[in-house]
Amino acid sequence: MKKLLLVVAIAAGAAIAPIAVSAAPGDPAPGFGTNGVVSGGLLDTYGPLAVDDEGRIVVLGRKASSIAIARFAADGKPDTSFSGDGRAELAITNHTAGLVDVRVLDDGSIVAIGRYQQTSDPFTNGLWSAKLTAAGAPAPGYGTSGVSLEAQGFVAHTEVGAIAPDGSAVIHQQALGGGISTRIGATGAFDTGDTMGGAPEPPSGCSSMGMGSPSVEATAFTDTGVVIVVSIATYDCGGSVASYLVVTGRTSATSAVAWAKLYPKQSEDWSTSAAAVGSDVLLASGSKAAPQQIRRFAADGTLVSTWGSSGTASAPAGFGYVGDMAELSSGRVVLVNGGHDPLSADPQPSTLLIEVLLPSGADDPEFDRVSVPLGGPFGGAGGSVHAAATGDDILVTTTRESGQSALRRFTGPAPVGPPISGGGPVEPGAQLCFDVAGKPGDVALVNLTPVLASGPGDGQLISSGLTPPEASNVNFGPGSVDPNVAAAPIGADGKVCYVNSKHSNVQVVADHLGSVSRDAITLATPTGAPDRKVDTRSGTGAGPVGRGQLLCFAVAGTPGDVALVNLTPVLASGPGDGQLISSGLTPPEASNVNFAPGSVDPNVAIAPIGGDGKVCFANSTHSSVHLVADHLGTIAKSAFTLASPSGAPLRRVDTRPAP
Repeated sequence: MKKLLLVVAIAAGAAIAPIAVSAAPGDPAPGFGTNGVVSGGLLDTYGPLAVDDEGRIVVLGRKASSIAIARFAADGKPDTSFSGDGRAELAITNHTAGLVDVRVLDDGSIVAIGRYQQTSDPFTNGLWSAKLTAAGAPAPGYGTSGVSLEAQGFVAHTEVGAIAPDGSAVIHQQALGGGISTRIGATGAFDTGDTMGGAPEPPSGCSSMGMGSPSVEATAFTDTGVVIVVSIATYDCGGSVASYLVVTGRTSATSAVAWAKLYPKQSEDWSTSAAAVGSDVLLASGSKAAPQQIRRFAADGTLVSTWGSSGTASAPAGFGYVGDMAELSSGRVVLVNGGHDPLSADPQPSTLLIEVLLPSGADDPEFDRVSVPLGGPFGGAGGSVHAAATGDDILVTTTRESGQSALRRFTGPAPVGPPISGGGPVEPGAQLCFDVAGKPGDVALVNLTPVLASGPGDGQLISSGLTPPEASNVNFGPGSVDPNVAAAPIGADGKVCYVNSKHSNVQVVADHLGSVSRDAITLATPTGAPDRKVDTRSGTGAGPVGRGQLLCFAVAGTPGDVALVNLTPVLASGPGDGQLISSGLTPPEASNVNFAPGSVDPNVAIAPIGGDGKVCFANSTHSSVHLVADHLGTIAKSAFTLASPSGAPLRRVDTRPAP
């Protein structure tokens, strides 16, 4: 499980070193290399790439006859903290090599995989994997000096592969007689077996053609370790031959197929590519003549309904084959061309194209297509193209068939639109939607401050496109200034919305605090709407909470997870305060809400879920009070560090004189 990810509105990840000169989206990034390009230097060939948590760029490539991994700072200069000069050469000698994938693990170590061919004997082939520490040294306990080799007694003519979050990997090869899949353990151990391609069962009314194992065309690991395998299989369907694009998912490379999807192959002119985007996978496939389809699969195999039309978007017209894809911090998706159909006689492209899709899958109107002439064919056979993202900038490596190679950085689209300033009050029943940093489905934390209200009322934060539920985050009246933190999932358009009640107009100040990764939080309801658990005014909770009493209620989540609950004390008999605590906990000296007769002052509180699945509102000993409690969501305990072992708040400051 990921740790809690805060995406601050001002910068998409403070650890990523910014390039300080402004540029338009699609322009070469100012200050990066020479006019946005790095070539030569640490590497002769620039292949697969990745970006670590500090914004450093890791590239798998070649230097002369050696396979090497290089690390660059955000400005394209060699990172000399890595192996002394920025490059670590791998112990694979006297071989030519195929470069398949590279990944930076959570601890900063680097895993790379590929294929080798002995220069003196083209029929001596095999696979290799390597692991380096974050400093560029061979990783202890991995193969021999950080490198593992697996000789093979056949000649493979294509290979695709991917690396999992734990450092294990899979490489799929196509050879005479069919496809072969090799699993690589987290310590570099190889396990070659049957292909992972094909479907567990043929389509209804069809049978296998017995033409050997299906070839794997693309593969990717999600951030949760689910592996997606894309292959093309041919079947006998009632006497006619039919080819299908087969997409399967496994919870790990060593597990059985968990789900399979089959799509009729539309054309003999065909290319596929896949890329993981968080816990989802994007699959681009189709012909060159028509825009390729880009499907977005969730980890359970369902198509993501907010992407394109029912989970399928299209590459822009005239783009050609998609070579690679990457996701920006805003949730936008970058497409680079250069995909290859081995059955087509069409020449490979000689102009690099880059397009950006919105988180919804639609073309981004703020990003004009980038077109970079490279002076010769790239991508496909004899060349390569790879994409990655650093914040909202775009990284691309290309290798021409002539061997010329480079790393490029392009300025990406602005992560959020301009702030809303002015425009007058929010009218009764109206919505005000605004951009926030983060990906669709992430949960935005926003401080809402209603001011200058024409009368009493309330408001709430919701996801864009959601029908407002019965809930509130803030309450207001003439002269009141009562802010509160609200949480809502980011919509497919990158926005959340303030919804005003139908009572009065009000001016609103909204400050985005950050966004929680959707992998770290479970929303209270599937739509992201709050789930009202308690309203003692209407009998849900059995009347007002007495002085010094607890009112406990169940929330979704497992014991130890942290519940976010909006507490609204109302109709108090006198002044007092209250707090949210884990069930079974003695209330500490703390408070989340304060109240008095006539006050309506909500606040978001958090508490770990108790062993009975409940959290409790603990009233102070001063006065009775009615309570409205709306469950917003639950953060996984692995993604949250409590202030104290019991989960009780830890008071760090109280400037009042000691009693």
